[in-house]
Amino acid sequence: MSVKVDVKRFTDKIEKFLKEAVSTRTIKPIAEELTNIIVKRTRLGYGVKNNFGKREKLRASGPGGGFKPSYLKKRLRGPLDSTTAPRKLNLTFTGQLLRSVSVIKAQDGKIIIGPTGTRNDGKDNQKIAQYNADQGRIFLNVSELEFKQILRFYRREFTDLRRKLGLISRRNG
Repeated sequence: MSVKVDVKRFTDKIEKFLKEAVSTRTIKPIAEELTNIIVKRTRLGYGVKNNFGKREKLRASGPGGGFKPSYLKKRLRGPLDSTTAPRKLNLTFTGQLLRSVSVIKAQDGKIIIGPTGTRNDGKDNQKIAQYNADQGRIFLNVSELEFKQILRFYRREFTDLRRKLGLISRRNG
């Protein structure tokens, strides 16, 4: 067997690996994990103004950064979603907005995550998210720490894929 043939076999494996690394099958679990991270952070009451920035407490537009008195009364009357409390600002009243956040696209190395569908009251979840963003409550960006968390997740997936395609062995991986 010549060196030329060995190099060809290796480059073929590398090419197959790179195609698989950005395929929907590989990217989708990463997108789903990122969706879970964003929803969990938002339920805890934090948003991210700028991609790769720091997470910040979500603020309402009422006095002192709290809810407007009329909205607080509405929240106190309920019924509220089980994932929130009347005075907790976490973009949850009914829970429908955050439950609608899902992977819209995960293919060709690209991930798009956002709210989908309409609520029980007929309002569009995308419009509700845009309204909140316009009010300074931006939650769909990814913080620097969340990016690092997803990067670690991707590296694990990447290593598993390299093993599966025979580019590394269990001994020297």
